[in-house]
Amino acid sequence: MPNPFQAFLIVAGCCWPLSAQSIPKQELDAIQKIVSNNETQTIKPLIFRDPVTQNYFYVESDGRHVTAFAPDGRILWHRNPFVDANLAPYRKSKPVIVWIGRSLNDKGSLGISFNSSQFGRLNEATGDFHFEGQD
Repeated sequence: MPNPFQAFLIVAGCCWPLSAQSIPKQELDAIQKIVSNNETQTIKPLIFRDPVTQNYFYVESDGRHVTAFAPDGRILWHRNPFVDANLAPYRKSKPVIVWIGRSLNDKGSLGISFNSSQFGRLNEATGDFHFEGQD
């Protein structure tokens, strides 16, 4: 008797029972490229201006590097949070920062989120990154 709770994977109009053994290897490879390969993704630079310190935080067009600028244009620090935290790709072949900002009650650090659902906090003064998790 079939399991009524069996999960199915549906990608690009194809449907398979959710079991790696039931999906042909060629199809599985194609699915993994569709789901996780974002090597050619166009990345838009992000800028966040802290209303308290007036500092600017710029996420470069590679989606990985963050630079902090003082209001007078001096570079305060330049970091790569993904590398600094020794993170590994998760869900995406090239995780990139898609959000930077501040929580209402958080002082001294900024939140960043990657397109891979990984996230953490940047120390505003030093650029040190504290990885907080992934969904």
